[in-house]
Amino acid sequence: MQELSLRKLEESVCGILWFQRFPITAQKILSASTDKLASLALTAGKIAEVSGAGPCVESAHLNKLEAQISELTSAVKQFPTNYKPFRNTSTYCRHRTRFSSRNRSFCWQHSKF
Repeated sequence: MQELSLRKLEESVCGILWFQRFPITAQKILSASTDKLASLALTAGKIAEVSGAGPCVESAHLNKLEAQISELTSAVKQFPTNYKPFRNTSTYCRHRTRFSSRNRSFCWQHSKF
């Protein structure tokens, strides 16, 4: 990672970014060491060989996000079936007069008041 960044990243920042990519068990083992990043990389490689490729912290987080996305997707799919359009009756009632059953021989003003 340092070579890719053209040595512009400090070793501590590069170590933090690199460290987060490991499973929790490897993170616990590597956090006890005070070695340089190069020797930590060798140790991490040996840990990965011995323990096998375990689930990464990121993959566990991604699994949670995928589960949330699927829940939201199913909720959105159910929304249009449960949706009942709001019927605005106020515009209809506003045009009706209070005395609509009365005689229409009066002018509008007299029928309103």
